[in-house]
Amino acid sequence: MSHAAARPPHAASIPASSSRALCSHAGGAASACSGAAGAKTSTIAAIATRMKRNICRVNLVAPRLCDDSLLRAINSVKKRSIVVMEDMDALFDHREKNDPSQRVTFSGLLNAIDGLNDHAGGGLIYLFTSNHPDKLDPALRRKGRIDLELHLDLLHAALEALHAALRGVA
Repeated sequence: MSHAAARPPHAASIPASSSRALCSHAGGAASACSGAAGAKTSTIAAIATRMKRNICRVNLVAPRLCDDSLLRAINSVKKRSIVVMEDMDALFDHREKNDPSQRVTFSGLLNAIDGLNDHAGGGLIYLFTSNHPDKLDPALRRKGRIDLELHLDLLHAALEALHAALRGVA
């Protein structure tokens, strides 16, 4: 069975109306995932296969990506897709960019994932990965942005828990 380290109370399940999921070292629906090398990638591939969804990877440190182009990219994702953002713990430190050449701000990231312009009608699932979920900003980890956190050292059990939590998310 999967175990969530320092799992917030809201991490136990994802409501059917949720549009994000987080898989973290401990897994929107917004979800945060962390764990052994390869476990996060394998888990994301298994989730997409099981749920028959496309995977859209967003590279938040791409040279020309800024807040506006991130929002445009999220708005261009097809319905019933999984949007993956990896190594979230390495991007920001106290809401400041770790790399000065990075043009996406913490505020721009939150605005993009909050779904105010969600053309997909709640059909997107966000999966964030992290090697150090304890370093994720509380504003990102709050209920409604990250609804589930999974520690993926026990990959099979984590997949079962995530599948059960996502049951009912269209």
